[in-house]
Amino acid sequence: MSKKKHKRHLTKKELDIRNKNKLSEIQERNNRGFTLDKMWTLGFIVNTLQNSQLNYYLIRKGNKFLDNTCGADIIAYYENISAQITQPHFAVMQLSEMLNHNGPLVATSIQQLPLLERHQSNAPKYLYVWDLEFLRYPHVLDESMIYSWYNNDYGIITRCEDYKQVLENNFDVKVKAVIPDCDISQFISFIGREIIHGKTD
Repeated sequence: MSKKKHKRHLTKKELDIRNKNKLSEIQERNNRGFTLDKMWTLGFIVNTLQNSQLNYYLIRKGNKFLDNTCGADIIAYYENISAQITQPHFAVMQLSEMLNHNGPLVATSIQQLPLLERHQSNAPKYLYVWDLEFLRYPHVLDESMIYSWYNNDYGIITRCEDYKQVLENNFDVKVKAVIPDCDISQFISFIGREIIHGKTD
């Protein structure tokens, strides 16, 4: 009976070198601008990368995607610095670095919608509705967010079918896709199809 080979995990030093190289590649591609005929970088805006269910799935699914697939990169832009729930195998940057991001961009909170509005890029933008916090805390939904909600400059993706029904039945918005557990492979597949077919309106 043959022994099962265990995959060697990268050391922190190796991960740092890998991330540094990825950052250089991402910045070089971004300097050339976003086009639809080359490898692209999927960006996520997060509040922090500390202990939360969203961050756990984002990093876990992102690592799995990058360890087994090529064709797209991932980068997380954080608003507030914190300890990371687990080690990402992809680049992590402060929000200010998002200025140079030219690939598709995903906000993970309705409070981040103004960031999508201000970001200058011809790449598609999305809101990933992980939580319906604006129903529990209506004060987070100010006038600028309401305008942005109906502006249709970005697509809406929800984590489950129930959230899709709530949004479409109560807010008169169209949900483009349902992607559970921040599944990066599904994000890449869905956004890739939109890019290829030009369905980003």
